[in-house]
Amino acid sequence: MRNQKFAQPGQALLDILDDSVLELDFVVPSKWLVWLKPGHSFQVAIDETGKSYPVKLTHVGARIDPVSQSVRITGAIGGRFPELSAGMSGKVLLSPPS
Repeated sequence: MRNQKFAQPGQALLDILDDSVLELDFVVPSKWLVWLKPGHSFQVAIDETGKSYPVKLTHVGARIDPVSQSVRITGAIGGRFPELSAGMSGKVLLSPPS
């Protein structure tokens, strides 16, 4: 914020970030819900580090988007990796079973 500037009602003034467990959010096709359940393990390749990291699915969204037929998924990176920071991007290495 700048001097002489006022916050609007409902406007966030700061974000508090807990980086003790790094999470990632992404979307998958809703038809994957028949096999993709909390606890499922997979990998994520992080662009900034060029490395892959273990992830465990922690949460499946409650609502399927009717237009895209997709659902939001949340996973937690397992372990401590000091080179990782919130906001990094990457590719989820996850595919349906054969």
